[in-house]
Amino acid sequence: MAEQELGVDLPELFIDLLKVQNGGYTKGFAYPMTIETSWSKNHIPLYELFGIDLYHGPGNSSNILYSTYMIEEWGLPEKQVLLSGDGHWWITLDYRKSTIPSVNWIDCECSEDIHVANNFTDFIRIDFVYLPTYSPNLNLIERLWHFMRVKILNSTYYEKSSEFKSAIVSFLGGIKLYKEELRSLLTLNFRTVGGTSVHLSQTSS
Repeated sequence: MAEQELGVDLPELFIDLLKVQNGGYTKGFAYPMTIETSWSKNHIPLYELFGIDLYHGPGNSSNILYSTYMIEEWGLPEKQVLLSGDGHWWITLDYRKSTIPSVNWIDCECSEDIHVANNFTDFIRIDFVYLPTYSPNLNLIERLWHFMRVKILNSTYYEKSSEFKSAIVSFLGGIKLYKEELRSLLTLNFRTVGGTSVHLSQTSS
């Protein structure tokens, strides 16, 4: 629906990112530049990535559906989808030359329209690693449940369910006692069969 309203095909990686989190602030990310801009000699900011708000429609400046209005309001070049910016500067998906957009830096006040990256994938530099549908060994909460089972069930018999429940509550209440053991167990670093080290996001699915 968003693509229909904008009249473009959004990059697949951009859509994947919005499925993980529909826009929001970053931890002060910056993209390195070899060309000086009005912002800096060697980088541009990416403090925020705009999302899609279908229900409230174009009315939120952090909504890519607001792009058409902002293009007219700020006199921006045509065929842009705004990814980030504050009105004075913008990072955009530029569809002027192709249906596969490049990423551009636009500063209206300084008349800057600068090529940043050939495509969104090159710009964002993120590779998603999707977990198999059933992969409890890669699910951190499943690792915790297994650890708890080892601690409270191994070589232990509970005659009453209330005793078993009490053991679970006691384990969770004193979980800080296992801090060092859990530190190495509940990590996002895994090793694949081929020996490659992979770091997985907590939001991987």
